[in-house]
Amino acid sequence: MSRGILYSAISQALFVVGGYIIHVFLARMLGPEKYGIFGICIALITVCHVFLSSGVRQVVSKSVTEYPDGARYFLNRGILVQIVMSSVLGLFIVIFANSIAHFFGDMGLEKPLYLSAMIIVMQSLFFAYMGVLNGLKKFGGENLLMSTYSVVRTLAAIVLVYWGMGVLGGLSGFVIASVVAVLLGIFLTRNFPGRKYDNIKIGNMLKSSVPIIIIFSAFAFVLNADLLSVKYFVKGDEFAGYYTSAAAISQLNYRLLIAFGIVLFPFVSASFHNSDFDQTRKYINEVVRYSLLVTLPIVVLFSVYANDIVLLIYGSDYQFASIILRVLVWGLLFLGLASICSHVMIGIEKGNVMVKYALVGILLSVSANLILVPRMGPIGGAISTTIASCIVVILSYTYIIRSLGINIYVYSVLRVLGALALVVIFSCGLNNVGIHFVYKGIILYIAYFTILILLKEVGNNDVYVIQRLVLNTSK
Repeated sequence: MSRGILYSAISQALFVVGGYIIHVFLARMLGPEKYGIFGICIALITVCHVFLSSGVRQVVSKSVTEYPDGARYFLNRGILVQIVMSSVLGLFIVIFANSIAHFFGDMGLEKPLYLSAMIIVMQSLFFAYMGVLNGLKKFGGENLLMSTYSVVRTLAAIVLVYWGMGVLGGLSGFVIASVVAVLLGIFLTRNFPGRKYDNIKIGNMLKSSVPIIIIFSAFAFVLNADLLSVKYFVKGDEFAGYYTSAAAISQLNYRLLIAFGIVLFPFVSASFHNSDFDQTRKYINEVVRYSLLVTLPIVVLFSVYANDIVLLIYGSDYQFASIILRVLVWGLLFLGLASICSHVMIGIEKGNVMVKYALVGILLSVSANLILVPRMGPIGGAISTTIASCIVVILSYTYIIRSLGINIYVYSVLRVLGALALVVIFSCGLNNVGIHFVYKGIILYIAYFTILILLKEVGNNDVYVIQRLVLNTSK
């Protein structure tokens, strides 16, 4: 499994880095107001992206995991379902593009929304290819597909924006990347077996994917409801640009946690399907532990050095975004953990329970945004996301613990929290030291793991896992 996490982490890193490059380039080229338009389009695309990537893709992955000799069959059925659903979503956006632009009070949104509809249709196709590769545990191929998409998207968007196409140029990069990814997916899956399973119908596939679609679409809604609320309630188009920049930075940990969840899913699904519950518990414990060990200090440092990070990445025009970043980075950490919990719940066949928790997340997000954003402005959106995501994590992880009988190691948790507290204290002590904040962050990150080693929270077994990751020796 460690090899899969390494591959997935690399592809997610390329996805995030590519996204940062696009966001930073467009932010500096377009300015806060037009950059805000780009952010709104990306928010709508992201909701549809998750709707299409987390439904059929997961069903294809789960089906192929259980029936690997039918890989081609499930792939073809998945593609057909994706075409139907994405076409409906795309057509909806085209029809209501003018109304959506009026709703947000910005007619500059209309043309970009038309192009967004095209992106939604094209993106949906390569998600099916990612699902079949994931189900066969071909993580190298799966993440090559995602990495290629990320690189092409970045290069195409930058070139087109540089040529003066503005927001439309940035969005066109997504279209070009989707086409390239689909062609690569066709090549990677050309020799897959295609045994037919006539008892598994398209309607049944779509029906079984509904809980998955609801869960991850709910997360996408929570991820973007704050930005949409800021655009609607807060006067001044530049605030959507500020919020978009803070959200882009905050997604580093979120994407990394998604990588953990994607890789964990087929292992949990297979072990639970074979009634090997001890192995299921082991998989969950390992992934949750390592994901928190890696991401928690990053969140702390992002919150502490928010001003410096925004200034370095976006420049002084976006300095207001640092206030949002301090809070939002925690909200997306919780949302990423909720994604891991969701993959576990689906793998242990408790997707319907997770649907309830996801809907609670939507209700909390809507309520909090309606109450806090009009009163507190953009920071209210960040607080709303944090509250909703945190409660979903608590509900879902508590259920997993009770269902599988997972033990919580209290002393381990206290050691990690103690190390984080010391990092915060050390960061305050470094405030007046005349070195760049990046070097301070590296020093503090090293200090964090050094403390964990001294407390014996990180030991020889963890070194062995890291060696397997680096040397690629996992079986």
